[in-house]
Amino acid sequence: MMLLNFTTRGAIAVYETQGSQILLDDYGLSQLQLGAIVSSAGVLGTIQLAFFKQFWTKNFSDINLMMGGLVLLSLSQFLVINVGPDGAIPLWSYLVALYSMYSFGYPIANSAVLGSFSTKAGQGTGPVRSDGIVGPRDIAGSVGLCGAIC
Repeated sequence: MMLLNFTTRGAIAVYETQGSQILLDDYGLSQLQLGAIVSSAGVLGTIQLAFFKQFWTKNFSDINLMMGGLVLLSLSQFLVINVGPDGAIPLWSYLVALYSMYSFGYPIANSAVLGSFSTKAGQGTGPVRSDGIVGPRDIAGSVGLCGAIC
């Protein structure tokens, strides 16, 4: 379980530390454009968290959610491998990778991992508490981050 937790958090850490600078330097985006891109990806991720129970846990088990999220995390990593003759990654590929990481892969995989861990530890009933609230501090933090970037 800890390895899955490190895997999901490590994948997002790469994008958080390097992604913004790459978009600014390599693609010539302005800080305003960068803020709009990252904020919109964050908003989609926040929606995933806010409606996790309604969107995902009704139809998929924790294992399915973890594996699906890890596939998306892996896909986003593969999309940014320099495979072109000039070593450049097309902007569309980088943006698809960023959105699949921030908006879908990380929120789904990490929520499922944490929910499964809490179930195994006997502290909960899965990724969603019995009252249906998922990560209110995460949602508040995402909204605050979006406000700070915008």
